[in-house]
Amino acid sequence: MTFRYLLIQHTVKAVLFSSVFSKHLFHTFSFIGTVKALRNIGVKAEEITDLIITHAHHDHIECAKYFKNAALYIQKDEYEAGKGYLAENLNIRTFDEEMQICDGIKAVKIGGHSKGSSIVEITDSGKKHIIAGDECYMRDCLAKQIPTGMAYDREKSLAFIQKYGRGAYTVFLCHEE
Repeated sequence: MTFRYLLIQHTVKAVLFSSVFSKHLFHTFSFIGTVKALRNIGVKAEEITDLIITHAHHDHIECAKYFKNAALYIQKDEYEAGKGYLAENLNIRTFDEEMQICDGIKAVKIGGHSKGSSIVEITDSGKKHIIAGDECYMRDCLAKQIPTGMAYDREKSLAFIQKYGRGAYTVFLCHEE
């Protein structure tokens, strides 16, 4: 299984998205963990200004504790489900349906994969990019309009696939290369 770390560096911000865990609970090859992966590209955990958690499953939330300087964004239902992973001293910002993180970056609740699972919409020079979290695992599912097999709400999962899988968006998946 692939685990992707997505980072946007801006002149004043370093925004990290989901897929943040450090323990080997899955069968992985060449796994190094989020903090080391960032270090390998010259970024320290304390330099991350914003952390967007797409949902509260272990592989997307467990490393949040290492980003003490970051504002952490998470949908309210997911916060309730995952607060056991989060240190009390973190700067946690919850939202219901959506939240503007900064200019051009917005977290949006979908609720297909889990009750409050979210995606990240990024608009840059008129182009729209999506970080799918676990709303979609495989590019083939986007092309064939197949909702996630691990759906909390299959209809919401299908609505995500139908809206974002038609080519108007560049979709980044967290578990496929």
